[in-house]
Amino acid sequence: LYAVYRFLRSLYRLNEFQAGITGAFFLFFHYFIFASLDADNLHLLYIYDLTNCFNYMLPTMLNIALILFLARCERDGNRLLSGSPLLRAGIYLLVYLAVFSHLFSGYLLAIYAAIHIAYRLFFQKKREGLIPYALILLMFGLSMLLESRGMRSENIDQSFALGLTLSVLARRLWHVKKLFVLISVLLIGGASFVWYRDRKKNGKEDNGVSTVYIRVMAGCAIFVPLSMIWIVLLCAASNAMYVQRMDVLLAPAVFYILAVTNAIAFLLRRYPRAITITPLALYIGIAMIWSVEGRSFLGEENPEGWIALENHHIEQFVEADQAGKKSVTLELTDIYEEKWMGDRIARTLYKHGITSRQLKVHPVHSAELKDRYQLKTPQMPWRD
Repeated sequence: LYAVYRFLRSLYRLNEFQAGITGAFFLFFHYFIFASLDADNLHLLYIYDLTNCFNYMLPTMLNIALILFLARCERDGNRLLSGSPLLRAGIYLLVYLAVFSHLFSGYLLAIYAAIHIAYRLFFQKKREGLIPYALILLMFGLSMLLESRGMRSENIDQSFALGLTLSVLARRLWHVKKLFVLISVLLIGGASFVWYRDRKKNGKEDNGVSTVYIRVMAGCAIFVPLSMIWIVLLCAASNAMYVQRMDVLLAPAVFYILAVTNAIAFLLRRYPRAITITPLALYIGIAMIWSVEGRSFLGEENPEGWIALENHHIEQFVEADQAGKKSVTLELTDIYEEKWMGDRIARTLYKHGITSRQLKVHPVHSAELKDRYQLKTPQMPWRD
């Protein structure tokens, strides 16, 4: 959020209040894009465990923040990178962590580096300063090589489920709030009309906010489809169900929201008096998605039942380990559909010393568990 605030304020020379309102809209759209009465926590920042937070959500945020920072550096003539050696070392470390984080997030910096190199070579006809971006591409290639030889790749089904992935993605996108789509189209369409009118009036000599607007829009127009294509291909090769998760779809959604926010910043720069109505518009938007009922994906589930179910899982491992067995027949409800759920539990229990070895898991789906612990399938409307 701070990176977006600094990025738009630097590009459009906005004052603090204008940039703050723009950043507030950027954050608001994270919650508005999937706003639904069926699930109040159906938003872009939703995660259901810490693993997804550290493996997907945070690395994606880091990649996006670094892209915006590097874009600011290019805009300001790389003055931001000409500071102390400690600052540069910190930036290089963050780039290293971002690229080697995960294939579902590290590709973002690789796309930015490829676009930057192509733009400098074919449009500006300049070759200096390209080595850092070439190193980013090299690091990403090495990351793909290491990922292909990692433990996760061994558990991936060799089938390429492109059709299923596209079907799951379509069901997910169907739940995008229609009002958000309408508002985004109106904002981008209105800002583009103003840009076209300015360009027609001033010609190609204009180097002001109109040029900034169209360049940011062009960047978002490149990132949204490329990131979506990469995610679809990666999910088709690994697990089609990943494509419905917020932390996986975060990057293309954020760049689309950035395009909408860029339109707002452009209109505020061109028509400064419009700032007087933006707080009211933001308040109305928040009031539209506000709910005091506190419904979630799990609906009316009782937490005691879920805790008892997890204890039942742990007991199965402990009993098998105490009996000297090398494998365990794990009873799972039909909520847990994949074998890697049991593998995760086995690995965690072994690393924490609860079992003496990492047991092999033979999952057995038992619908009786749901009745025993009074569980219901979580309410996930995009699976309808």
